[in-house]
Amino acid sequence: MPGFLGTPGVTRITNKTDAVVGASGSPVRVFDFTVVATNTATVAVLRNGTTTGGTNQLQLDAAANKCTTWTSANGLLFDGGLFADVDANTTAVTISWMPEL
Repeated sequence: MPGFLGTPGVTRITNKTDAVVGASGSPVRVFDFTVVATNTATVAVLRNGTTTGGTNQLQLDAAANKCTTWTSANGLLFDGGLFADVDANTTAVTISWMPEL
């Protein structure tokens, strides 16, 4: 059973900029991940780590002017921290997450 620590969080990225989610390098469990594209198709990657060099653990592609969502009741663990790698054609990324022990 996961060891949750702290309060659940929701991070919304709307500035087309990559971002660390949660405390840098701390374990995070992701439960929901949504990507919304501009008028051009896009891709967003959630990486295990704190930079674009982290391991790709979850990738979503969205067609032009569409959104794509991934959801998991148990969540996906990012034990080295969570880094959102966001394409320039992304209108928004929303991530529901919780810190983990």
